[in-house]
Amino acid sequence: MLRMVYFAHFHLYISCGIVFCVLSSSVSNVFIIQKRSIRIMLRLGSKISCTKGFKKLDILTVPCLYIYALMLFAVKNLNIYQTNFSVHGINTRQENKLPIPSVRHSSIQGGVYCSSVKIFNQLPQNTFIFCNNIHTFKTLLRDYLVKNVFYSIVEFLSAGHNNVDT
Repeated sequence: MLRMVYFAHFHLYISCGIVFCVLSSSVSNVFIIQKRSIRIMLRLGSKISCTKGFKKLDILTVPCLYIYALMLFAVKNLNIYQTNFSVHGINTRQENKLPIPSVRHSSIQGGVYCSSVKIFNQLPQNTFIFCNNIHTFKTLLRDYLVKNVFYSIVEFLSAGHNNVDT
């Protein structure tokens, strides 16, 4: 019941255009409101972490929603990216990763294309084999993000990603 209330009244507003709005200064305010709503739904105190609440309700944090939306964009549009294999023609463990474009403008570096490359390259190794099966990829990625409850993109990028364990 709590999940239905959350998805009916809150999730739609958060997820609409998150790929393009994440650089906005108001995103941190949205995340604070999201955590406040989790605390209200689960009757948690203001000093208690919401991490277990996100897991219990099976809800993605705002940063995880961004990662999820960005990776769905990337996987659905893999034809606009080059892989290390297509650039170098060598079979390696890194062949499915994407070369990071070299650009100078910070607005381009923080844009959808460059951000998606950085995040895509940090996905757990065994998710690459499911890029051609969007349903399985979505399920694995969502389960991984719910399990790990990342509070920031930096936290996701610095986490050690080996395999998706659900």
